[in-house]
Formats: sequence, structure tokens, C-alpha cells
Amino acid sequence: MLFFFIISFLTGVITKYSDHLADEVKKNTLAIGIILSLIYGIFVGYLMAADARFLVLILGIILGNIFSKKIDHLNHQIAFVPIILIVALSGLPANILLYLPLTIVFFIAAYLDEQLNSNKKARKALKKKLGRIYLIAKYRLVLEVATLIVSVVLWDPTFSLLLISFDLGYILLAKVASKNLK
Repeated sequence: MLFFFIISFLTGVITKYSDHLADEVKKNTLAIGIILSLIYGIFVGYLMAADARFLVLILGIILGNIFSKKIDHLNHQIAFVPIILIVALSGLPANILLYLPLTIVFFIAAYLDEQLNSNKKARKALKKKLGRIYLIAKYRLVLEVATLIVSVVLWDPTFSLLLISFDLGYILLAKVASKNLK
């Protein structure tokens, strides 16, 4: 299982670097961004094909980002090619029907994260009504809270550990990128 969390961490790092190239650098980096997107697409496809829990969590996140219109650059759109190919060729994990309803939970949480993070008015309204709980929206923690709840209810830390490992890679590179990458 550790191997999957390492892949998730590396996916976070590569996804953030591809995101950085798409958002910040823009000059002469399209080819590098596409290569990185293909690599993280392979990793994501592998994770989704390997375990139903990974599949429903990642699918929920992807759907949340699609419906939030956050997949807005070729770098991220191209990642769908290996994801779809790997899942289609590998087939769905055996116990997918057991976990499939959780896709809705993760989709809603990911969608809320994206919407609340990009909507300052909504965050201010939450701050007024809920006090410090609005920090969940400000720091995009809705999905983390949802995965924690699912992990506790199902007595299965896999959901939270997969997301935490991805987030650690993503946040680590975000910190490095903000200081060192141009």
C-alpha cells in the first residue's frame, strides 16, 4: 500500500509543476507541461485501475474540477488521455460497486472546495455566519474533511492517506515553486 501513496505523492508534485508551467511560466514550456501531464495521467490512471477506493476518490475530484471549470489548460486536459486508456484497458477494480456511491460525496466536496476557494463573496458570507469554520473553505479543506469522515465511518484510512500524500506533494512543490521556479 505504501507504493500507492508514494505514487500519489509523486502525482501531486508533477501535477503542481504542470500547473505551475500552465499558470506562471507560459513561455516555451508547453512541451514540458504536456510531458508532465502525460506522466501524472499515467500515475492517476494506474491508481484508478489499481483500487476501487482510489478510483472513486479521484473520479470525484476530477468531476469536481470539470464542473468547476478548473481544467482550463491543455496541460491538464491532455492528462485525460492516459487516464482513460489505462482504466479502459485495465478494467474497473473488482469491488467498484461497493464504493461507487462515494464518488458523489467526493465530487460534491471537490466542487465546493473549488467554488468556495475562487468565490471571495461566498467565503466572506461563511466567515460571517460560521466564524472560524470558514477556514475550511479558505484553505480548501472540504475534500479533506469529507475523506476523513469517510475514512472514519468505513474504518478505512485509505481515502485520507491517498489525499494527504497527493496534497503533500502538491503543497511541497507549491512552496518550492513560489521561491525557486521561474
